[in-house]
Amino acid sequence: MTSNHADTSPERDRENPGAAGDGGRRTMRKRLAETRELSLTATIALASLWFVAFCNVPFWRDAIAARGGLTLGSASFFASLFLFTFIVTNLFLTLLAPRPIAKPVLAFFFFATPLLAYFMATHGVLIDSTMIRNTAETDAREVVELITPRMLAYLGFLGVPPLAWLGWMRIERRSFRAGVLRFVLVLLGTVAGIGAIAALHYQDYASFLRNNRGLRYRLAPANFVASGYKYAEESLKTPREMRAIGKDARRRVAPAAAGARRKLVVIVVGETARTANFSLGGYARPTNPELAKRDVIFFSDVTACSTSTAKSVPCMFSNLGASKFDQATAKSQESLLDVLKHAGISVLWRDNNSGCKGVCDRVELELLSHLKTPGLCGKEECFDEILLEGLQEKIDRAPDDLVVVFHQKGSHGPGYHLRYPPRFKLFTPVCETTSLEQCSAAEITNAYDNTILYTDYFLSKTIDLLERNAASRDTAMIYVSDHGESLGENGIYLHGIPPLFAPDTQTHVPMIVWLSKGFEGSNPIDRGALASARAASFSHDNLFHSVLGLLDVETSVYKSELDIFHAARRPDGER
Repeated sequence: MTSNHADTSPERDRENPGAAGDGGRRTMRKRLAETRELSLTATIALASLWFVAFCNVPFWRDAIAARGGLTLGSASFFASLFLFTFIVTNLFLTLLAPRPIAKPVLAFFFFATPLLAYFMATHGVLIDSTMIRNTAETDAREVVELITPRMLAYLGFLGVPPLAWLGWMRIERRSFRAGVLRFVLVLLGTVAGIGAIAALHYQDYASFLRNNRGLRYRLAPANFVASGYKYAEESLKTPREMRAIGKDARRRVAPAAAGARRKLVVIVVGETARTANFSLGGYARPTNPELAKRDVIFFSDVTACSTSTAKSVPCMFSNLGASKFDQATAKSQESLLDVLKHAGISVLWRDNNSGCKGVCDRVELELLSHLKTPGLCGKEECFDEILLEGLQEKIDRAPDDLVVVFHQKGSHGPGYHLRYPPRFKLFTPVCETTSLEQCSAAEITNAYDNTILYTDYFLSKTIDLLERNAASRDTAMIYVSDHGESLGENGIYLHGIPPLFAPDTQTHVPMIVWLSKGFEGSNPIDRGALASARAASFSHDNLFHSVLGLLDVETSVYKSELDIFHAARRPDGER
């Protein structure tokens, strides 16, 4: 009788060894495929474990320091904290990475999280929505400065292995019902896990989280997800109709009036300059030799609105004040420059940085950082003296009062050594790399101090230009930096730490005022009274109202109590 069953006997295998080999290879491939295949739940759990355990050294370093070190008594707490951070990370990724897009989403985080780890570990930054905005609004040249061998090493060690694993493995397919059940189980597990942690360590967490709020900006990639969402929410809000302010603005005395003189005021928006390194404010090094020869008034206690250009610049020129400032409102409302225009004053913004962040959208703008002027510009950028180039011709053509705003490149890091011409390399040796971690504290400070030395020179050249025009105009200069900088103190570099947690060096900024003799006389301002306020506490909130006061502009949005010049006006100057 003939059998219909396949012959699987050893004799057949010996007779047809090729078939046996094919079957063995198929079996091996099947087993290999099975080892490559993971459920989505397991995939996300492993990714979360990688992020928490290997990509969050800054978070664990700060958490351990906040608890006074890792001891036997704190072991239970830190075990629970590890579980808590794992649960939070796992929940974020579960919500963001459903199966159809799981691999691309995880690949993005495997690439981005090592970069976050690098900047948090190397520069001490915190990742909040303002830092995300800074990143989004940073130009390509500034990005290039931030790429260092150490950053690439972080990407290589913390990014390449999980990316390779993700490319090799496969996520198993499951039915929609099974996917929903998986999601529900993850949510239940999250609730149960957090509940268990709260039951065991509620008192510990209540005080720990209350006293260390900055830690939430350290946990990657949850910090990136939450801050990115907040930034997107702010940016994607439906634009409101532009709200005009100060439409009633007028000058008390127009230049056309008999005996009245036209005004020329230069507002210099400094970049990344901190008060601590200005010799005018008591710094031991002579970083302000030129301004020391000029009759300037240095205000030593001025607080920045924020620690980033993206927020500080709009805030400086807004009447909202730091406590009420938000990006959406600022974008939909006119600024100080618009009020000046309403008063009939010409306004020109000259930029050697990354733009005016919307402040100058309705006034004349000149972007100068991309010029190739010999002696003032290199391949990638220009020195701040470019802001003075060709300005005299524009002043000569201005028939009325004129306000010019300079936006400096200033002391922007980490490439401090790129911000000044070679002749200003006074303090040596300097850090001549953007990898600040490779330099000593002295080398970083020397390079930074040279940027302040160059700013001192640039401001003195600005005063020289104003003095040359003093015969025909009342001239004045106001300089104030957008924010400060950290130079490695307490392991923190650059800027951008949320103001609530930022060190004083990032929020304490210099402000300088220079007035021509003609300006003091015809406005009139008591220089002695103004100088007596040099140690008083001011902030970016004062700039809006002080410029209006300096230019003698009347408007309903002006507040005399915020005008630093108001108390210095002589009684005989009342009109």
